[in-house]
Amino acid sequence: MSRFKQIDAKLNEVAKKLKAEVATNGSGYTIEEVRVPDEKIEERRILWIDGDIGKGIIISPNFAGGNIDSPSWDFVNIAWLQSGPSNTNGRPFWKNDLLEKEKFETIEKNIDQLLNKSIENLKAIKKEDLKYN
Repeated sequence: MSRFKQIDAKLNEVAKKLKAEVATNGSGYTIEEVRVPDEKIEERRILWIDGDIGKGIIISPNFAGGNIDSPSWDFVNIAWLQSGPSNTNGRPFWKNDLLEKEKFETIEKNIDQLLNKSIENLKAIKKEDLKYN
């Protein structure tokens, strides 16, 4: 059974409002230089394009210490320049960790506030907020 059962409906509702989709499994994780098969990682990513800026809300395990079965989770907002110049550091990028290394239950309990804050954060992002790493 999915760990996300209690919050998937809310994630799908937000994605629909943003004209985005919800991705449900891993996105190319590497732990200690070993690629983890996508089906081994359950996560949620809401990603969409707003003009020239890609935006996302990501709920994923925190693999601190290389533990694939980590009980810790992150809730992150990201934005990146979708098109235009890039350099050896990639494209200009912005990241905001709303929660880091928390129990999943904390995300479940606070999902409404986390999603509202994410939408507020990401609506406010402008090109000048994006920086090269």
